[in-house]
Amino acid sequence: MLINLALSSICAGVQTFVAFILDEKPEWTKHRLRIVIGSCIFYFLLGLPMCCGGGIHLFKVFDSRCSSSLLLLSFIEIILVAYVYGAEKFLSNIAEMKMKLSRVTTLYWKVMWYLVSPIIMAAVIVLRWVNTEPMKWDSPGGETYEYPAAIQAVGWILELSPTVITLLYPLWVVHRYKQKGYHGEQLLRRILQPSDSWEKTNGMAVPQAKINEAFYDESVYKVSPSGSLKKKYSGEEKLTEL
Repeated sequence: MLINLALSSICAGVQTFVAFILDEKPEWTKHRLRIVIGSCIFYFLLGLPMCCGGGIHLFKVFDSRCSSSLLLLSFIEIILVAYVYGAEKFLSNIAEMKMKLSRVTTLYWKVMWYLVSPIIMAAVIVLRWVNTEPMKWDSPGGETYEYPAAIQAVGWILELSPTVITLLYPLWVVHRYKQKGYHGEQLLRRILQPSDSWEKTNGMAVPQAKINEAFYDESVYKVSPSGSLKKKYSGEEKLTEL
């Protein structure tokens, strides 16, 4: 069970990382296999230190100090999807992918996105940070070892760095739009709208020719010259006459 759980998490993580790269560079789609292999090698190298002699302590730091920040990012994400981007828009994007959702399923997701998930996640995050204790290591012999102040500081850096980046990025966006002349209510309305790049690249706006170009792979799709096709069809017609 643990192996299957780990494999499912690994597959989801790798696919998310690869999808992020290909969304930014769709012309790299023909190199998808190389990107997947490179991503797996990269993650393998990052995990090697945890297999060394002191790897269990490095794992303990990650396990103790990276959970709350991930929950906070997930909380911000669900708020943005449900209230800023709009759950109705998100469900319409799902419909664009030819996924049919019943009324019961649609209502279920709206209730979860608007009410249940934000409340539960907010409660867990607050309780996790209020009841924070210094990182400790319980050895197999029954002894408890409290990590020194430097290791505690590294743990808090790992904990807060994703949150700080998430909070600083909107400030940069606000500054960028102020330079473009947006102020007051107009600025607030603009930063709460989807970006122009999203509106130009969603499924309804991208022409079929552009999609075919992004997913074109010479090793799979081979275009025959027009002259060779004419010769082929003329030869078939002659054989039919005989």
